[in-house]
Amino acid sequence: RAALRVVECAVVCVDAVAGVEVQTEQLWAESAALGLPRLVVVSRMNRERASLARTLESLRRDCAREIVPVQLPIGDERSFSGVVDLVRMKALTYAADGSGTMTEGDVPPSLAQDAAAARDQLIEMVAEADEGLMEAFFSEGTLTQDQLVSGLRAATIAGRLFPLFCSSGLHVIGVQPLLDAITRYI
Repeated sequence: RAALRVVECAVVCVDAVAGVEVQTEQLWAESAALGLPRLVVVSRMNRERASLARTLESLRRDCAREIVPVQLPIGDERSFSGVVDLVRMKALTYAADGSGTMTEGDVPPSLAQDAAAARDQLIEMVAEADEGLMEAFFSEGTLTQDQLVSGLRAATIAGRLFPLFCSSGLHVIGVQPLLDAITRYI
């Protein structure tokens, strides 16, 4: 707990197989008590029985409804090979050699519909967190890219939203986008 008093944010790591555990709930509660902005990382996405949907459900149930994915996994379990960045609607795929070499490209057609729906949910949650953005959302039906990024940043810093990321430390997948998000949203 003492370490939390000197940091600017908390990165809460949750195992993609186990979901929320006692220590996750404790970290969440202590971070909330200190008013820390939080990012959530669903780690070990490459493991057998890893599930973003199940993990997100347990996070929303046990920590906060305002946890919102800003990434979707590309592949599941052993075939986890990257993420779809929902803010920029780009696919980030990684080399299979564990080097962390990332290639940016278009969202795979097999994920296009899920990614569009998840992005719509992200936009709605960002709009709900700010009255001005809510007005823009109702008048335009969406938010601009700049409104989405600035709104997500403001909502994260204020503790109204908690962006969720996907990763695999073993294969160095998702590490760089997480580091970029810390500087962008915190």
